[in-house]
Amino acid sequence: MDRHRVAIAEVRELWRRSGGTTAPLGLSELTALYEAQLDGVDTLDDFKARPLRLELDALVPPATRQALLALPDAVEVREQAVPLEYDVERLSDGAPRGVVRLLLPEKLARTLVQEELPLLDRPQRFSVARGRRGVLEARSLLELQELLDRPWMPDEIAEATRERPLPRQDRERGAPRPGGTGAITAGHPGMEDGRAAADGGADLTHGQGAHSPGGSIFVVRG
Repeated sequence: MDRHRVAIAEVRELWRRSGGTTAPLGLSELTALYEAQLDGVDTLDDFKARPLRLELDALVPPATRQALLALPDAVEVREQAVPLEYDVERLSDGAPRGVVRLLLPEKLARTLVQEELPLLDRPQRFSVARGRRGVLEARSLLELQELLDRPWMPDEIAEATRERPLPRQDRERGAPRPGGTGAITAGHPGMEDGRAAADGGADLTHGQGAHSPGGSIFVVRG
């Protein structure tokens, strides 16, 4: 519900800051919470009259909430404020692990060394926003710097190598896909659309004339 948006966002942020130990309040948990409060409601009037509550203290104890909100939102690196984002990763056994992501400006990220990183209470991850080109994310500073040195973003590489469908008119003509092999026609190796693939462009059509090795008959018109 709209009036609960701020409280829901806070509970989810507390979950990330706790490393996954507090109530997550995902869609399934939120649905169950509302369904329990709507038990016995059968009409629209009953629904309108039933107050729906979201008690923060019941989801996260006040002392825990205060401690988690006291975690830093940013750190200082080379006299620059670097924002922090808290998140939860899943280990191979499914257990949650809290991490913190440093949102670095690109110029700083390129020249930063490990010894300049702040000491935090959990493993660090790194990201650099590059405007419309997207965001680079890495598990270590070294990995981030290697990604920054590449001329292309990972998404740009994926887009460039993705096979695109041919235009309709090319599909109807049997044109090959970019990077693919030519179509074989008329039962003759290397033939495409009735023309020789590599004989200088001689026109080969069915008719009376020379026999090909595959048994088809072609007339060669220079």
